Amino acid sequence: MSLVGDSSELSLVDLIQVKGHSPVTCRILVQGRRGPGTIFLDRGSVVFAEYDGMLGEPAAHALLLEREVVFRATSDVPLPAPNMAIEHRALLLQAAVADDEQRRTPPPLPSVERAVASPRVDAAPRPPSASASRPRRAALVRVLLVALAAGIIGVAVFGRISVRRSEAVASVAPSPLPPPTPVEASALRTPQDELPVLLSGEPPRSPEPELALRPTVVVRLLVDPSGVVSRAEVYRPRPELARFEEAAVETARGFTFRPARRAGAPVGVWINWPIDFL
Repeated sequence: MSLVGDSSELSLVDLIQVKGHSPVTCRILVQGRRGPGTIFLDRGSVVFAEYDGMLGEPAAHALLLEREVVFRATSDVPLPAPNMAIEHRALLLQAAVADDEQRRTPPPLPSVERAVASPRVDAAPRPPSASASRPRRAALVRVLLVALAAGIIGVAVFGRISVRRSEAVASVAPSPLPPPTPVEASALRTPQDELPVLLSGEPPRSPEPELALRPTVVVRLLVDPSGVVSRAEVYRPRPELARFEEAAVETARGFTFRPARRAGAPVGVWINWPIDFL
């Protein structure tokens, strides 16, 4: 059974992340901006890639840097002669580094001209005579005494107000910080970011084992910062596959992941996760 889609519903990075955990081989046919390409995976490693005349890792990197692609993923297919061998997570990290380097552009250095004003130098005032300074000194002493008395009274009153205000603030419990907003898995592209990794969860059995049909159901998952699936819903439901979709959602709710990370910190993430049936 093949999984067909495009990057608007499931990015090529997410697809390789999912298929990299499969124990069987997988062929991904990709139609990119520069023509068709192919990626083969075998037990978690990318072993073959070709695109736009390139082979091996350069071809894989070029495909992963494409923004808009159409793909067809088919499992359990024969492998061609390998032209590369790299664990899928290492390849995705290399592609993220390359994408980050492409996006990074040095900001222009602004030209700032600052005018430095010459300091104004005033002539030093002439000191008053001794006879003229005596009345002024007495008046200044009286003003200082009045200001000192007013300051003592103000400190006492303000101290009482501050104590009451501190008691009121201490009696109010701080509100907890809201959890960080979940991000889309496609936004985790820098070297410090990590996609969620499935730790436990098995493919469900077909709800209609007498049928040869084994569809692939894409389920949209919200994986919280602890790695637990807090929400699961079918992406683009189809009425004729209702029983398969119900089984896929019920199975996905029991998955556990190694949490996604953004800039090194755990974060909730929305990810489209394809589920196959046994």
